[in-house]
Order: sequence, then C-alpha cells, then structure tokens
Amino acid sequence: TRMAPVHVLRCAARGRAPASAPSDGRGDGGGGDGDDEVQRPAAYSPGPKGGSTGVRMCVLGVSGLVVVLGMVLVALASVRKHGSSPYPSYPHQEVAAAERLPRVAEPIDYSLFIRVGLPSPFPYFSGSVVIDTVIKSPTSMLFLHAGENLVVGKAEWRPEGMAAGLPGWELGIETDAQMTEVMLDLGGRLLTRGARGKLVVTFSAALRDSPLRGLYLAEVDEGEYMAVTQFEPTDARRMFPCFDEPEYKAIFSIAVSHHSSLTALSNAPASTVSPDTSDEVADSNYVVTRFERTPRMSSYLVAIAVGDLASLSGVTSTGVEVKAYAPPALVDQAQFALDVAVDVLAYYEQFFGQAYPLRKLDLLAVPSFAAGAMENWGLVTYRYSAMLVTPEASAAAHYRVALVVAHELAHQWFGNLVTMEWFNDLWLNEGFAAFVENLGVDFVYPEWTMQFQFVIEAQYTALSADASSSSHPIIVNPEDAEPPAEAAELFD
Repeated sequence: TRMAPVHVLRCAARGRAPASAPSDGRGDGGGGDGDDEVQRPAAYSPGPKGGSTGVRMCVLGVSGLVVVLGMVLVALASVRKHGSSPYPSYPHQEVAAAERLPRVAEPIDYSLFIRVGLPSPFPYFSGSVVIDTVIKSPTSMLFLHAGENLVVGKAEWRPEGMAAGLPGWELGIETDAQMTEVMLDLGGRLLTRGARGKLVVTFSAALRDSPLRGLYLAEVDEGEYMAVTQFEPTDARRMFPCFDEPEYKAIFSIAVSHHSSLTALSNAPASTVSPDTSDEVADSNYVVTRFERTPRMSSYLVAIAVGDLASLSGVTSTGVEVKAYAPPALVDQAQFALDVAVDVLAYYEQFFGQAYPLRKLDLLAVPSFAAGAMENWGLVTYRYSAMLVTPEASAAAHYRVALVVAHELAHQWFGNLVTMEWFNDLWLNEGFAAFVENLGVDFVYPEWTMQFQFVIEAQYTALSADASSSSHPIIVNPEDAEPPAEAAELFD
C-alpha cells in the first residue's frame, strides 16, 4: 500500500508542500511546475528496457543492504527508546475493538454474493456469505468480524454432510460493545475440534461516500458514482462478516449483482454474466457477474468495483492480460501506467522466480481514495494522481506513477503471496516493496538512475521520520498493534 503520509514526508524532505498545496503541482491526472524542481530528466521519454548495467545494479543492491541494516538498527533503537507503549494518543481517530477473534475456528473458503444498488436515490448493498469453516477447539459460540455499519440479518450453521433440503441450525446473534464483532450462539450445541460446516450469514448496509473504507461511493462527476472497496488493514468487515485478520487466509468465490449499464470488477477474471432473477430485485436490468476462484488470500486483499468504466489493455511477455480501468473521459491518461505494469509484472516474475498466480491484472483509477494505492490481488486500486498522467505532464509526474505502480505490483508476491500474520510485521511487507519498486522502475527506465533516487527518497526520508518525536518502533509487539486504529498507524 502507498499511503498519503509517505508522500507528505517525501515532500517535506524535498522542502516542498504536500499534495494539497498549490506549489506541488501533483493534482489529479498530471504534473506541474512544482514537480519540475525534482532532479529528473527534463521530460518523459521511454528509454530502453532492461538496460541496467552491472554497476547500477551493484550500487542499488549495496544501497538497499545498507538501508535494510539501518532499518534493523533503527528498529532496535526505537524499541529501547519507546518501551512497551510506543504509540502516541490520537483522540481524533475512531477507536475499534481491542481484541482479535478467539481462536476457535478458521475459514477454508468463502462464497460471497453481493448486490450493489447503484445508481439509486438511496444506494445500498446487500448479500450473503457462506464460509466453509473448520473448528480448531471445542466451542458453543462462533465469532466473526462485522463492521458497525452492517445489519446482520440471520445466521445459520450447516454441519458437514447435512442434506441440502434440511434447515441449518439457526444461530443467535449478539454484537460486542464496539460493534465490530458478532458472536453466533449455537444454542447449547457443542462443536468439537476438527468438525467442519458452513457458516451462512446475510447482511446489508447503506452505501455512502464517507468514510473511504469498506465498500463506499466515490464520486466520479456530479451525481455520478462508482462503488469501490478499500479494506486494508481491517475494513473487509465493513462489507461482509468475515475472519478479518491477515493470518486467516482462504479462497474466495465472488459474485456481484449490478446494473447492466455498469462494469463489475473483482480479484479474479469474470467467468459468467447472467440476468439477476431474484425476487429481491425490482429492476430487470440487473445482472450477476460471477468471478473465478481466487488464490488463497487474506480478507484485506478482497476487492470489488462497480461503475461506468472504460479500459485499455495489454499482455505481458508471459501471457498475463493487464487492463487499466478509469472513467471513460480519463482512460487515455492510463496508458503510461499500463505500459509500466506490463513490463514490470513480467520482470518481477523473473526476479522472484515465481509466476504471477492469476490470469489477469487490473489497475483501477479511483477519484476518492484515502491511500495512494492498494495492492488488492488482481485488482490494484490507485488514486487518480498515482495512475493517470498525460504525455505532456512533467517527468516527476511520470516518475511518481511508475514508482507507485511498481510498488503495488511488488506486493502481488511479497504481501499477497507471502503475508504477515498480523500488522505488527507490516514493516517487512512495506519495507521490501519500497525497495523492490526501484528495481522494477530501473528495469523499465534505467536512465532514471534509481540507485540514487532510492537513497535520497527512501533512506533520508526514513531517517528524518525516525528523528521526529512522534516516531514509533518499526517492530512492535502484537498486542501493541491489535486495535484496528493502531494497526492503521503502522502505515506511516
């Protein structure tokens, strides 16, 4: 993930105002005079690919090693400096549940159906989730995360082997005081270790334009919206009840009901599109787009988007289809990001020695987006300024887009394929991507001398941030990062 505070720190390191100030010139869709102050090539020009010399790679590798060792030393020093309570108080932030789920069950796979009521005078979403679940310790209660915005309709447990025509065990539903967890009462029944079954839960919620997390509305133009998700670190629970912790990896089969005039996207390729014949839909123009099963992944990587979208497409040298989506009026500005993604994705497959596990990769430009970008597996989302750029924009604007695209694609392996157990180890995820992004960009544009940019932008920025009075340890104890609000603070 590329979070906005990283950009603010980088601008501060360069002696410039952050993106909200007019002097920066990094508004949506292009650069400006402020960006040209950065020492980059005077204008964007595609260079030869794969032209990095051995000296360049050696210097970049040595610089990376120095920075990684420095990060470890800074982390150790910070642990000693801050002790067991490293975080300052942030009273303006929403405080959520301090506990993680009891370790009584874990998911195997999800079948998720969601209906997106858009366009509508009263946008909404509703659906159901069927979670194939295995019991890890004897229990008479089951537990799921569910956001305070969700209305949980009903829940039932269907033991493995139960005949299809028989009703499941109806579960009592209780919520915790912080409204982020549902407790499902089995009514005196005891599930033993190793038992399996399907947990079936229905849900609904209003679809709003704030906050920019969970499934929310992003305004494309006056009165025109797209619905899009942002789940990291702990907001999948705002769209559907789930085991919303990164260690609970599972396979997701997703289906989205939506108006036929809109495009639906998710992590995996679409497999079928058919009319929505449900009695719950009064509009005959609704269709259901079903997607292929995902790789085994964490809930925070699930993604869907529904909106009026156009796309550009390309194919990597290894046969992966890459598409860049944006509102139709802006899609031409996605060409540069698409070109970078096509080349960098193929390079990372070679670099990691591991094939990209999906048949497609989508890039989506989102008008209202709190993070810089988000590495959802197979459907990477970006704020406009991190993906859209015109050929006439400054070299710095192209540089930023290339770097953010390469960063999120690095996460397709380090973060998505290999994932931390909890967000106290986020530094491994983000630190590695922050280094490898430079290798990806260097492969495509060797004339940009990424080995020098890395030292200036990453090493100096990290040292500057650590010197501030509000710094916190890179490595924290799991209990110090359990409240979702505190987990979010680790993304600075």
